[in-house]
Amino acid sequence: MAKIWVVEDDDLVAELVADLLEVNGYEVTKYPYGGPVLENLKAGMAPDLIVLDLKMPPPDGNDVLEVLKNFVEFPVIVLTAYENFLRPHLQNIPYGIIGKPFKLEHLLGTVRNALAVKQVKQKMITNGGRS
Repeated sequence: MAKIWVVEDDDLVAELVADLLEVNGYEVTKYPYGGPVLENLKAGMAPDLIVLDLKMPPPDGNDVLEVLKNFVEFPVIVLTAYENFLRPHLQNIPYGIIGKPFKLEHLLGTVRNALAVKQVKQKMITNGGRS
């Protein structure tokens, strides 16, 4: 079961996303801002994927992405109403950027695709580049 961290300060959106992912078999942990995420990463914990809001109390999504640029093990999906808020030098980090409001099917499809790509990459690394 893939572990997904949902980092979202809007309780309603966080609950909606968590429910969607849990119903589809994912283990979800919710965080209301980036602080606990950064603490867990520094402690060596990591999810399989992060769904990350950009605009929230500090540390915000951009702050989290600054740290995540050093982690290549898992994809990040940015979920935001403020796409222009993403710092230009961080635009290549997210696997995908989904604007709010969003369709649940779009988010779920993006999560599935991101995890599938991650799995293929891990398999290639394990097999020394052979598929």
